[in-house]
Amino acid sequence: MSENINENKNPEDISLEENAAADTEKKGVSEESSAEENAQKNNSGQENKGGRKKKKKKSKPVDEKAPEDVPEKSEPESDGDKKRFRFDWELEENLKEALDEDAMDLTEAAEDESEPIEIEGKSAVTPAQAAQTVFGLFLIIFSIIGVVATGLKLYQLHEAQKDNSEQVAYFEQFLLPLAACDAPTFDGAPSLNEDVMISAACWDIIFNPSAFYERSGESYKVSYVDVDRRIAKLFGPGLNYSHKTVGDTELRFTYNEDEGMYLIPAFPRSNAYYPEVTEITEKDNGALELTVCYHIPITNWIDSVDSVEKTMIYTLMPNDRDYIVTAISIGAIDESDAV
Repeated sequence: MSENINENKNPEDISLEENAAADTEKKGVSEESSAEENAQKNNSGQENKGGRKKKKKKSKPVDEKAPEDVPEKSEPESDGDKKRFRFDWELEENLKEALDEDAMDLTEAAEDESEPIEIEGKSAVTPAQAAQTVFGLFLIIFSIIGVVATGLKLYQLHEAQKDNSEQVAYFEQFLLPLAACDAPTFDGAPSLNEDVMISAACWDIIFNPSAFYERSGESYKVSYVDVDRRIAKLFGPGLNYSHKTVGDTELRFTYNEDEGMYLIPAFPRSNAYYPEVTEITEKDNGALELTVCYHIPITNWIDSVDSVEKTMIYTLMPNDRDYIVTAISIGAIDESDAV
């Protein structure tokens, strides 16, 4: 039937209809191509956005449940609203992913800093550095040991000097009466002259008087019993001697046989040597050998000078808790300044 209709139509009308159909077909093809181009642009834009994203090492689970206080978004009605909605949603998702990736990068960076750094499977500490560290530790340890040992040595030396100084002071005070009376040399107390024994005991009373002594003018009245005690203190007990007056016109210790009392000057005005112990040596038998320098006093027996008049060697033996003098020998004498 269509063929009959076409045959009845005017050729001009048929050509117009064919042209209109061709234009309609072209318009449809152009619309389809433009739609495809728009879709490709949208896809390329999404791919470019996705290409700029960092590759996530770890992803946190996203809570898909929307908060209760956030109102639900209404579905867009027009094509423009749909595009804007899709763009806002993609932007929001990109921001969330960027923030999550930044937080994860910071956490991983902190974990990486806490872990030891290894380069190509090798430890960051080289053998040379380890050897230097060990050597430094040895130096520090030996330095500490050296400081401690030096401190102990100095302490022991200080204590030894302290003990020695106290011992020297004790012996100088102990030998002061014998130096003052200028006791002669002897070997063994029994061979010592009794005048020297009594004189040394009287000098010991002068240097160490008792508060119970009776004073008579400028002299002490001392019982012979106290003189006996001083002799035993210096030379030991059991010695034989007789009490009597000893001394000279310059210094005399007078003995009253009827009273049994000695009259001893409290402040004698005569020159007397002052001893200085310079060396103490301990012998095998427990005896002590003391090197004693005698000094000449300047004005009286209390003061002394630096010049040494002579040097004497004293031998002391232990007696209970103290010492006694058992021998005196000459060490050296300065003949030019002899008294």
